[in-house]
Amino acid sequence: MIELTIDPQIHAAAPGLVLGCVRATVRTEPGSDALWAEMQRAAEEAAADPAEPAARPAIAATRELYRRLGKDPSRYRGSPEALLRRARSGKELYRIHNVVDVINLVSLRTLLPIGLYDAAKLRPPLLLRRGADGEAYDGIGKEQLNLDGLPVLADAEGPFGSPTSDSRRTMVTDATSEVLAVVFGVTGRRELEPAMEMLSDLLRRHCAGEVSDATFV
Repeated sequence: MIELTIDPQIHAAAPGLVLGCVRATVRTEPGSDALWAEMQRAAEEAAADPAEPAARPAIAATRELYRRLGKDPSRYRGSPEALLRRARSGKELYRIHNVVDVINLVSLRTLLPIGLYDAAKLRPPLLLRRGADGEAYDGIGKEQLNLDGLPVLADAEGPFGSPTSDSRRTMVTDATSEVLAVVFGVTGRRELEPAMEMLSDLLRRHCAGEVSDATFV
């Protein structure tokens, strides 16, 4: 069972927010050419939409959540917006390994933020809350990320994830055998459910994934 709750301050800022949590065993390895081709198609389709990134519903909802918590969404973008802007600029996507690539693929198709964590590195219980003044962590591919005003996932050791960038402490590596993915349903459950199904299917197809728990919070 996934022990995760949402702080009332987050509910007040985003009453319709629902989290989708998927726990699965995986085989972490280089992504296949088939997965890479799917990612490229998703990037092309997302970039072809003429609507500005900030006007797309999922991105707009993420940006509004940031504003209500006191974070400037133009300086601290959600990861799907950063991916979309990269695709629109014609830059090649990052190719990491199969599990991260699946997460990026689902984010491109849905524009929902998704956190990905090595389940063995988490110390329950888990809480989604507002980042406090002075809190920071080493982000993946980034220097220290200022968490003040961001929606953050925290465990018994402190913050480890956010819709902008996850921490190095709980990142998935080649040695990871079980993951927890958290999909931020910023537009509500209707869009979240198919995103969860897509994620579970792609983990099975590309990561030899076996889902042990899928929960809505």
